[in-house]
Amino acid sequence: MLFIFNAILFLIVIHPSNTSSNNTNSVNTDAPTIQDVASCTCDLTAGSCDVNCCCDKECSSEDKAVFSTCIETAEYTAIKYCISDFSIFQDNSEFSAVNLANNLLCLFKDNYEERNKYYDVSPVSSASEFEYLIQQQTSASPETPGTEAVSFPAKYLYDAPIYTFIENGAISPMTLPSTGFSSSECNFYNTIGYYKQSSSSCYEIVSTSPAESDCTTTSFSLESYVNSFKVIKETSFVESLRSTTNISNTTQLAEIFENNTSLLSIVVEKVQIKDPTTGFISTVEGVNFSVTDYLTPTFNASTSVCQNALIDLTYQIDTVSGSVISRIVALPTLSNIDFTQLASQQNRVWHSFAVTFTSNANTKITERSGNPGYLIGKGLIKSTISTDNVLSFNSLDPYLTVLKSSADGSCSIDPSSRQPITFGENMQTSCFVEITSSLSNQCAAIQNQTLLALEGVVDVTKYYVAKFGNYDEAKSNGDWVQVTTKDRILSENMVDGLSCNPIINGLTINILYANVGRITNPQPKIVGVQYDYSSGRLSFNCGAFNCIQSATLKQRIPITTFVTFVDVSNPVEDSIKYPSKIRINLPLDFFAPFYSHSTLASCSIPLFFVLVIYNFLIC
Repeated sequence: MLFIFNAILFLIVIHPSNTSSNNTNSVNTDAPTIQDVASCTCDLTAGSCDVNCCCDKECSSEDKAVFSTCIETAEYTAIKYCISDFSIFQDNSEFSAVNLANNLLCLFKDNYEERNKYYDVSPVSSASEFEYLIQQQTSASPETPGTEAVSFPAKYLYDAPIYTFIENGAISPMTLPSTGFSSSECNFYNTIGYYKQSSSSCYEIVSTSPAESDCTTTSFSLESYVNSFKVIKETSFVESLRSTTNISNTTQLAEIFENNTSLLSIVVEKVQIKDPTTGFISTVEGVNFSVTDYLTPTFNASTSVCQNALIDLTYQIDTVSGSVISRIVALPTLSNIDFTQLASQQNRVWHSFAVTFTSNANTKITERSGNPGYLIGKGLIKSTISTDNVLSFNSLDPYLTVLKSSADGSCSIDPSSRQPITFGENMQTSCFVEITSSLSNQCAAIQNQTLLALEGVVDVTKYYVAKFGNYDEAKSNGDWVQVTTKDRILSENMVDGLSCNPIINGLTINILYANVGRITNPQPKIVGVQYDYSSGRLSFNCGAFNCIQSATLKQRIPITTFVTFVDVSNPVEDSIKYPSKIRINLPLDFFAPFYSHSTLASCSIPLFFVLVIYNFLIC
């Protein structure tokens, strides 16, 4: 009872009820109120259900039934603030208090919103702002089958093997060639997982004395990827097959292979033909297209050329009702391989394989680079603005790109061959532009070639970059940041008849981003993109009076691109919110015996001394 009495007196002394109105410990009302921007960061495809993303509103109950887990996102800061339990009078929160061995009580949830969120950073609108911000932050081999029966899941789940059925009754996982542990040779096979997107590249080694068997091997044959097996559309087929006891010969198995509706044939609607010299790709399709004309490559012994050899393959797998495969489409790329020209490539032929999954829902599916903030390794989304100030997004060319060199080191001018810029990954690319002596007196033409390699075919001043990874092309320019340029000085005239100065031969792309939202779940937002050009003097190795002019004389101009990402996030406020004041209302004459003055406000100091003397006497 004495402890309670002393505690009440202590509160009266420290927190008198007549607090002055000019108290300096007022709560700061100028703190920014930023809403939590990340409600479902795993929802990365608009119009389609993302696997294992339980908060995706586009996922039906049937979709969620095949999820193997739920992707969680961080929400609150873990134990961080600890105070002595001596200061705690009562705990009326929804969370339980934990007393540690050192008698400290720690807060599990910090509900001071301003301390748990980043300050917002406005998009850069001028070169001075840009400079200010940037200165502030400067598979293994298959196992030997055992004697136990192989178990199959009741239905396809995420990353579970997709099974195939061949004419002799064998059931095995669907696979694609893959690299080994120590080399990039196609020595192993990767199992195709249900609804798991994948891509890989590996090479096949061809004999130095090529023969027809080198051309007709399964690696170059389209038939081995589309006709030698069928895909089991749902795993219940396996159990129904096991329960059938009257299958006793190969004829019955062949009947099942040909006519059972639970088995899917792989569809080939078109093929792509790649020119081995120019790299140009043409498509063969339409009413006159027949896949049988391209199933098996043919070998020309006189020229050692393997015609219609498979080099790239993509499977597109459509699903319905969550765990049922409805259709598989193969998109092959074929080419003529001249075995005599492979010596410079160590007799290697490269293959690329990919697997994509789609749903049969009649909605537009849009790939995102984050939701909302960009994810590391995802492409930087761009759009272009037209003369009437309308943004145009090209789904076939969605990302900001940089130059990429060809096999011989020259700059590729093919827009589809450029390297996408991926968020958070600094990079450097280099190549060379080759000019002939016929251009030695045309600085403007040379400058156009170097800019074409550095920038691509579109004027970069027309580029806009999406602030967030879950862009919406239908929204206004407020969701996009315009690309700015620096030192883009073009050369037009010769200097001394032997050089061009300046010639742009380098580019640094500075990308500013800032984190917004909660500090436990930061969402990166693009706030500025600048193309900073570097120039130099281009001197010609052969001037008009120093050598014989010839259109065949060539000179190489090396050019380089750098990409840097700079974090310009505002620092998080490191402060503790002022505690709420405890006010106790008592009758004015409650402590009348302890003071002699008529004003209650003056009781604090005398009352304190009375309390000290009283405690001393009773002890």
